[in-house]
Amino acid sequence: MTGDSQMTARCAYNPKVINIFKEMKTRSYNPQSREWSFHVSEHDELVSSLSKCSNVSVKPLPATFLKALRELESQSSAVSSEMVSLEHIWQALPPDLLAGLLPFQREGIAFAIRHGGRALIGDEMGLGKTVQAIAIAKYYEKEWPLLIVTPSPLRLVWKQELMKWLKDVDHEDVNVIMSGKDQMGGKITIISYDLFLKFTEELSKMSINVLIADESHFLKSSSAKRTKAILPLIRKVRRAILLTGTPALSRPSELYTQISSLRPKLFGSWNEFAYRYCDAKPGRWALDASGASNLSELRCLLNDVMIRRLKSEVLTQLPSKRRQQIWVQTSKEANAAFKKKLEEMQSLNAIVMNNRAAPEERKNAKGLAQLLMNQLYKETGAEKLAAVKEYLATMVDGGGKFLVFGHHIEDEEHPHRRSTSMSERARLVDAFQKDPDISAAVLSVTAAGTGLTFTAANAVVFAELHWTPGVMMQAEDRVHRIGQQYSVNIHYMLAKGSVDDIMWPCIEKKLNVVGNALDGQGVGNFGGESITLGEGEEGGRS
Repeated sequence: MTGDSQMTARCAYNPKVINIFKEMKTRSYNPQSREWSFHVSEHDELVSSLSKCSNVSVKPLPATFLKALRELESQSSAVSSEMVSLEHIWQALPPDLLAGLLPFQREGIAFAIRHGGRALIGDEMGLGKTVQAIAIAKYYEKEWPLLIVTPSPLRLVWKQELMKWLKDVDHEDVNVIMSGKDQMGGKITIISYDLFLKFTEELSKMSINVLIADESHFLKSSSAKRTKAILPLIRKVRRAILLTGTPALSRPSELYTQISSLRPKLFGSWNEFAYRYCDAKPGRWALDASGASNLSELRCLLNDVMIRRLKSEVLTQLPSKRRQQIWVQTSKEANAAFKKKLEEMQSLNAIVMNNRAAPEERKNAKGLAQLLMNQLYKETGAEKLAAVKEYLATMVDGGGKFLVFGHHIEDEEHPHRRSTSMSERARLVDAFQKDPDISAAVLSVTAAGTGLTFTAANAVVFAELHWTPGVMMQAEDRVHRIGQQYSVNIHYMLAKGSVDDIMWPCIEKKLNVVGNALDGQGVGNFGGESITLGEGEEGGRS
């Protein structure tokens, strides 16, 4: 089978068989591979005719597989009226958005639209699934309101990305649900998986026609409350785009809920799917569907529902580095404390810059300002910790390896920064490079910023800033160095209203200068962008 409902056949030369092949209306022959191909609609007729030939053994396609193929064919016919040209798709998108798309991202957008706006984009982490989903949603803007369901830490990231790519969308158009007390409604609603449960009844009454489910592997468990709440809406809406960087073909059972929400009739019952594609066996208490079987068939079926690209496949289209600023919203109490200290610093700096002030007064003011800055630096790191942990959890869920750089130790009960012997350091680096079960390495930006190689990672997260841009560039280059085969994503975690507001503009400017001096690439040329995270919500992380 191929991905376009075509059956292929190869056999030794037999005049009777060849004549039957030639009688099929959809026949085609490839002289290079010596294969015949036919549309699946002729399966029964072909099998029946071949069965009448003596000395010919015929093995029909498996019933479950054939049923799914016919379902895909009927669905393809249903959306054929929506088949549009690429030119029409690109004309419907804003010029700024279109100009920012890489070729493989355009391919993903066209795939989803040509499949009726119901598809799973399973690109590897860091390939821009968000912008593809935004473009698809924009194409269907006349059918809005739009609902975006995402993990808690990414709600404001989505708002920032919408504002970045859709210039005609105002802040008032985007309603981010941050707690169970917020009001639903609006042109675009963004809600977390946890809070969706609290608004299930209200959401079911809204006329939502376009839905994006980010990190849709959150729905892999059919028994989870959030899965039971969200799947009926995904089935109901006209357009549904699912995004996940980990479509686990090694465990097909985890794909069933996601794919069946997009194509409810494709696989029939769970048991049918489990026995055919999960190597299911009766367990002690329930069906054991933890295995995998007939994956070539499953891949064929998924080609009509899912598109997935790996970094290795699109490497030539990607920049070598891509820097992002992830802005974290801290608590109101922390914001008030930061604001007070920042105002004190402004007053002290005013004294330092006042040439009429006494030298001793200016000296004392400078010392106090530096002390306040150091306090703010440490407190900013501590205040960001919870949001950083949530963000890192989404990165772990997304797959891949990454480094996390920090600077401060909270106290002696959290000795995440310690002296490590050279032999132990070498062992830990080797384990990170080779062990697929190790996702992250937490390092000191100063102690581990040089002399180490972590090319197994393709992302770097700075939980804290460092005053010297060169130190951070050296830390980035633990990943981005000879032997690195992929584009590297750099994430700078920043807290609004904190010392980061002072540090980042200075560091960003210096990074541009240093980057241009070393390799002609500054932050802007690395594809830098600014996105925002928010405070935690009621119920915590999923």
